[in-house]
Amino acid sequence: MLQQIGSKTAYSCILQTTRHTYRMKAQTTDNQPHATALLPQTSQQSDMPMPSVSFFKALGDPIRLRIVHLLTRQDELCVCHFMQVFSLPQSSISRHLSTLRNAGLVVGRRDKLWVHYRLGIGDQSPYAGIIKQIAALNRIEPVLAEDLKRVKNISC
Repeated sequence: MLQQIGSKTAYSCILQTTRHTYRMKAQTTDNQPHATALLPQTSQQSDMPMPSVSFFKALGDPIRLRIVHLLTRQDELCVCHFMQVFSLPQSSISRHLSTLRNAGLVVGRRDKLWVHYRLGIGDQSPYAGIIKQIAALNRIEPVLAEDLKRVKNISC
């Protein structure tokens, strides 16, 4: 890529190797080359997966946070419970539960046609403290307190 800025010209190109990507920059003033730099190109994908990233990404959605909060207060809940509490279709609830399951936050138990979900984080998990904090959020988040009231009145 060539970019003209006043009397300076900046050159930039991408160099890819088998494991890394680099961005090379060079500037010239009056056709005289200046210092070049070979900088690592930041990539969206990391070579090593980080389970913590999946954990926090899963909690980053309001519906998924509300699902986890409900599960901190109830032993198990069925998909139909979540559908009624959040007024969302089954497909949306299942997609959110799939994300939570892939992050290790929930586990499902099949009972004939129904799947019952519970928290997948135990007391020995490094995330147990975060789950305890989520359980207490209904004191400062009115929508979570309303969810708890609604789920108590639902029977599948």
